Amino acid sequence: MDEEAELLLERSHARLEAARHLMAGGHWSDAISRAYYAMFFAARALLIAKGVEVRTHAGLAGKLYELYVRDGTLERADAALLPAAMAARNEADYGFPASATESQARETILDAERFLARAGEILAQSG
Repeated sequence: MDEEAELLLERSHARLEAARHLMAGGHWSDAISRAYYAMFFAARALLIAKGVEVRTHAGLAGKLYELYVRDGTLERADAALLPAAMAARNEADYGFPASATESQARETILDAERFLARAGEILAQSG
């Protein structure tokens, strides 16, 4: 695995752990945000492994589809977790009044766990 991709994957796992701690403390919005960033860094690791960098969050999701879904490496359902978490993070971070729920936080963390596991498998197979 490329060293930069490995560091990004480590960062994603740290964000996921932070999300779990925030969830345990009842900080639903912050847990959602950290879970999204766990996925964000894992997706960046996948792109870096292919020598690609993007400038925007939406661009990250688009390139993920282009480089990994089209060739069948990543299931469409797994790739769709990233934009869903991005939307949840936007609402959690910028929505007013705050409306994040425990259920939403739990779901976003579970999605992040699934996404990170699949990203890790792909990166391990890529060398």
